[in-house]
Amino acid sequence: MIQQVTIIFWSLLFICPGLCCAGLVAEELLLIVNRNVQDGAILAEHYRELRGVPVTNQLEVDLPREESCSRREYDDRLLSPLKKLLSKPEFRKIRCLVLFYGIPLSIRAEVGQQELSHSVRLQVETSAAVDSELVLALADSYPLAGWSPNPLFAPQGKGRKVAGVLLVSRLDAAQPDIVKRIMADSIVAENEGLRGRAYFDARWPANLPEQNVYQQFDATLHAAASLTREISQLPVVLDTGEALLAQAPEAAIYCGWYRLADYQDVFSWRLGAVGYHVASGECTSLKNPENHGWCKGILEGGGAATLGPVAEPYLAAFPRPDLFFAYLLNGYYTLVESYFFSLPYVSWQMILVGDPLYRPFRYL
Repeated sequence: MIQQVTIIFWSLLFICPGLCCAGLVAEELLLIVNRNVQDGAILAEHYRELRGVPVTNQLEVDLPREESCSRREYDDRLLSPLKKLLSKPEFRKIRCLVLFYGIPLSIRAEVGQQELSHSVRLQVETSAAVDSELVLALADSYPLAGWSPNPLFAPQGKGRKVAGVLLVSRLDAAQPDIVKRIMADSIVAENEGLRGRAYFDARWPANLPEQNVYQQFDATLHAAASLTREISQLPVVLDTGEALLAQAPEAAIYCGWYRLADYQDVFSWRLGAVGYHVASGECTSLKNPENHGWCKGILEGGGAATLGPVAEPYLAAFPRPDLFFAYLLNGYYTLVESYFFSLPYVSWQMILVGDPLYRPFRYL
């Protein structure tokens, strides 16, 4: 049933472009770099030239070089200067923040009763992904404990702008050269069209009763595979066994689960490939050589875009595969819009890595 409803609804979206909102453009991006990491500034300049981002659309901040920062460092050194900049009339057009190599991934947990940002007083753990917290940077106040519903989440296929809510993506990886390659691959794939095969690695057959949240999530992988087969020209491989894929040549699209922080090097990624693995710790680090998370592995292996959590997010926090790929395959929505329109929660643990303007199926 989920597969049939998904295909019918998204087929209507493809032939009814009036349902779409205004797509993201370069003038609406703000590039954010860490002044303590020179490579990030160099990459931002390169990206600005590639995408035609106005030279004024950049914010330089003073943050630690590590992949995590404290809540105070986030508030004082990133959030505060960002809010000040965005309050200026000439920057009110900004819809999307792009975080570059050198911006921390996560905000460390702080346990205990203390004064927190936005005048919220809590006695809880308040860890989060930097990217996910920045979505609500313009909000006056919100609870820092746990997650907040994503105002941009659009499960009915009607993605839209929401005043005061920011899109956030990052161009980041283990090495600057990988980030530069991601930018170049995204431009080429966008101009030529993303080609290859689509892989969806489910865990159970489609005819199992949807008795729990795990089976319900598995059904969205089946629906994503059916949708991709219906509306794209990509050959689709749907695996329904408990084991992970044994091989995945010419991978253009991938979504599967569940192997925790243990990237499987069985993919040959096509230029511009987009993929993500659903597991609890897949983006705890992009730099640590000892890290074997899927985000790091996909980017180092040749992928152009991925997403994952910096800490335990729980299954419901992941973008639904059928929604994410439906938006992406539409060809109208950018990568960052496809992500946020399919993401249930913000102020939480999830991040997106990739060129926010990337549209791999622009000419579908």
